[in-house]
Amino acid sequence: MTKRRKLADSLEASSNVFNTTDSLGDQLGEPDERCGVLVRVTPAVRDELKLLAIQNRTKMQALMVEAINDLFAKNNRPPIA
Repeated sequence: MTKRRKLADSLEASSNVFNTTDSLGDQLGEPDERCGVLVRVTPAVRDELKLLAIQNRTKMQALMVEAINDLFAKNNRPPIA
């Protein structure tokens, strides 16, 4: 089995573990006032983000919010994401 196949199997197996479509507002019974920001990346970047999320038992959303807050901090802005 190739490395790519193992990665695909891992991602497929994890797809039921983490539901990335639910929102915090839905979970709390409150409206979600966040807005979407689209970032286009290569499939390899997407796959690595998914693996990081799995390894850290979190969602890609949380990883991206952390990255955005790190960018704000780097530029002397408050972490508001």
